Amino acid sequence: MNLLRHAVAPFARDVRFFASITKSGGHLASIRALANGTADVAAIDCVMFAFVREHQPELASAVREIGVTASAPALPFIASKPVPEPAIGLLFDALSRFLTVDPARAHRLKLRRFIRRDFADYAPIRALEREAIAAGYPRLA
Repeated sequence: MNLLRHAVAPFARDVRFFASITKSGGHLASIRALANGTADVAAIDCVMFAFVREHQPELASAVREIGVTASAPALPFIASKPVPEPAIGLLFDALSRFLTVDPARAHRLKLRRFIRRDFADYAPIRALEREAIAAGYPRLA
């Protein structure tokens, strides 16, 4: 949401840019809403849209890309708080090992590597949020 807000902030002119927003529940649902005309614009993760182009070309052809937001770190894998740190490390190692054990599947899943990130790595997203707020666009809608 912050990437989309940052992209439209220069055009908002201290007012809301979108008349309303709707939470679809996921990228695929958002693409379907665009295709069936119940939404006008959506921010779709580029990897997800690549999957749609590959596996649901009829759906992909029902929408069009109108722009690209600023780059940001990829979406994180998230575990519940009770999962112990050693288990997180084991999971990370297993996922990373998968890339070499089954490279064809990793390619199909568009996975190149797994990176352990911490909260500070997502600072660019918070910076884009602050820029949008400074431009007078504190809320998406």
